[in-house]
Amino acid sequence: PAGRQREVVGRRREEEAAWRPDHSTPFWMYQLDLKTDKAAYVYHMALVKAQQSLYFFYHTLPDNVDVVAAAEKDINSRFELIETQMRDELARIKAVADSVAATPPTAYTKVESFAVAMYTPEARRFASMVETYDELVQTLDVLWFAAAINRRTKSQLVQQYRNLLVAFARDIYVKSRRAKNAVRANRMLRDAERIERAKAKIDGKPADVVAEAEAP
Repeated sequence: PAGRQREVVGRRREEEAAWRPDHSTPFWMYQLDLKTDKAAYVYHMALVKAQQSLYFFYHTLPDNVDVVAAAEKDINSRFELIETQMRDELARIKAVADSVAATPPTAYTKVESFAVAMYTPEARRFASMVETYDELVQTLDVLWFAAAINRRTKSQLVQQYRNLLVAFARDIYVKSRRAKNAVRANRMLRDAERIERAKAKIDGKPADVVAEAEAP
């Protein structure tokens, strides 16, 4: 049963990673070579899911609606915050590794490569964060093998940044859905107003009443 479950999960992840937009969309291929299984997990659980949300947000929603502009600003702010946080953490632990003259591993037993179609520059930024996470995990492996940190500290940091990226992907999805719902509600309201104005004209209401209804 466990083997069957892993097979089902693996197939589902492959299907999600193979997703393509229904409409013709420009894309740029990017090669992700991840040495750690922790980064491969983040690829599937964060980048793949964020990729779809970012496509729908930037390719299907208008950019002249306040709620969309606000969501885009929030997403960009989160990108900048997480990029800075991960960059600073990586620099910190690399400095520790240098100070103890830690030796990198000979190799990793299972390097995974993913060819990723990028539909937005934000997806490319997310991929870069996955690469940074991969490098961060590798550096923690080095520190642990050199006995500079214990296993618990290593696990806590690995989990902290894994959860950070997965939560960010979820947040992008939520913001995308909320923006889409707000745009849909706004369109429905405008459609209802146009119908009312058309009815008013057909019913022969005074011009000033129709004009008032047509006022923004």
